[in-house]
Amino acid sequence: MEKNKRFSDSLASKFLTDKNAEALIMKSPSDVGVRRNKGRNGSRFAPEAIENTIKKMNNHLPYQAIASFKVSSQEEELSAYEEAIRASSQRIQELISSPRKRIIHLGGGHDHALPLLRAMDNGAAENILIVNFDAHCDTRIDDISHSGTPFRDFDKEAKKPFHLMQIGIHDFANSPETLSPLERNSESIIYTKDLPSIARGQAFKDAVLASCPFPVNEKTDLFISVDCDAISSSVMSAVSAVNHDGIDPGQLLAWVQELKELACRQKVLGLYEYNPVFEDLSQKGARYLAGLIYRFLG
Repeated sequence: MEKNKRFSDSLASKFLTDKNAEALIMKSPSDVGVRRNKGRNGSRFAPEAIENTIKKMNNHLPYQAIASFKVSSQEEELSAYEEAIRASSQRIQELISSPRKRIIHLGGGHDHALPLLRAMDNGAAENILIVNFDAHCDTRIDDISHSGTPFRDFDKEAKKPFHLMQIGIHDFANSPETLSPLERNSESIIYTKDLPSIARGQAFKDAVLASCPFPVNEKTDLFISVDCDAISSSVMSAVSAVNHDGIDPGQLLAWVQELKELACRQKVLGLYEYNPVFEDLSQKGARYLAGLIYRFLG
């Protein structure tokens, strides 16, 4: 009886394949894009590792159900990468067309931000604000698409205007070519060395919104993208590029909580590049990311 009670109190009991659920988790369990970018094999296991950690948490969230769907696969992307990315975007578009209080997207590589953005581009919003926490801009100029190119790729095809705010960037981790401006949309960068100046609260919101060329309101879709190599190695050592000078985990948690309060039409939190193959027995990376999701959902 006690075992059954513990299960009913856990978030596991809320996970259903219910397309009408108020909260949605989409999973892209593939690291093909990371490998195309010469990164470490293994981030394809991240969605399952993170979701399993969330399910162990006690339930204090207001949702009757949390929908969980797989929107891409390793096998599809190994067979025909570009076609698989297009198929993933179509699946995502179908899922996010229903009104949701909160949406989570779990990679896999950061290349999965592209099919998500394509789906958002076909939605009802007038514009898109992307806030990307990352050590790398992921605006590489390359002959193929991969985990280092999603925002440059999206800039080439986006129908709606978007603004890309990059936070936690290391200049030494990005080439001058990568740091070159987008051709069709706006971008601003806050380097790691400048993070103390924005701290928390209004200073952070002002820093995010000041450079955005359009009003951020109920006609705007918000995409909070977290490439896990942005986070301090104190909790996030299970990534391709471990960050010796990353964003403080507590500060990132506070920033995500502040961003979710913006008056946007739809809010999506994407987590990418966590690699459980390189996790230690503490599972500190998965635990931190599960906690981040929990606070965003709350």
